[in-house]
Amino acid sequence: MAQERLNQDLGAQNNTLPEGTVALSLISVTPNTNVTANTSFLLTIRVQSFLTSTVGTENIQVIASAGAGWTLAFQDNAQPQLTVPVNNQSTQDIILSITAATGAANTSLSLTARPERRQQLVYQNPPVPLAIGQKILPGAGPIVTMTYQGPTLGVGNIASVSRAAMFGSVSLPFHIVSVSGTSETYQVTVTAQTPVTGWQAPAQPIMPPLAPGASTDINVVFKTSDQNGAVTPVTYRVELTRVTGGANDPQPNTIFDLTFQLT
Repeated sequence: MAQERLNQDLGAQNNTLPEGTVALSLISVTPNTNVTANTSFLLTIRVQSFLTSTVGTENIQVIASAGAGWTLAFQDNAQPQLTVPVNNQSTQDIILSITAATGAANTSLSLTARPERRQQLVYQNPPVPLAIGQKILPGAGPIVTMTYQGPTLGVGNIASVSRAAMFGSVSLPFHIVSVSGTSETYQVTVTAQTPVTGWQAPAQPIMPPLAPGASTDINVVFKTSDQNGAVTPVTYRVELTRVTGGANDPQPNTIFDLTFQLT
């Protein structure tokens, strides 16, 4: 009876853990100029919570790292790691100071985020190139964000799916938010990063125009065409491309690489 009660208690505790995903979006840099040595550049990062939990607010851990010669510190605590409370289904902006020492070698900014109470729900932001003489965010900065909202993935965004399920198709949701000051049109591009023999090419739809500050949800469908012969593992890259007025501008901050391992 004692073991049964323990199992019930553990199950109840587990039910209170957060479910969903977290994400980071890079919003702006001040000053928005080429990096110069010994100058602090302030990067605004938007912490996005798509979590659900009984408490309603979760502490999100954000960790920043870069190569030698680059100093990273969040404004709130002067450390490269910050824990920030974020209401479920909401966002919170934080600021990271980035400073390059004289002669600092080129490197990349790595950013990860995870709920403090369920750290396996980790989000890994795409690497951001850092170099003296170059902008941290090319152009005017991101104009749109895209966040994966599907089932929890393994380390490296690996999804283990049965051959039968993938032959029937797997639909994965993404949440898109405009941070542009103008209405823009985007295409969802899905490109294979590995050989995909036995897989059906995913659709790459053009979305309706997205107004400033608006958001929408999309589903990207993956499917094999040869249930038993499809190669595994395979990796796809999902990304938004701005196609407003005939443009063809990929949005690298939206890149999401996903690997399917068939079982």
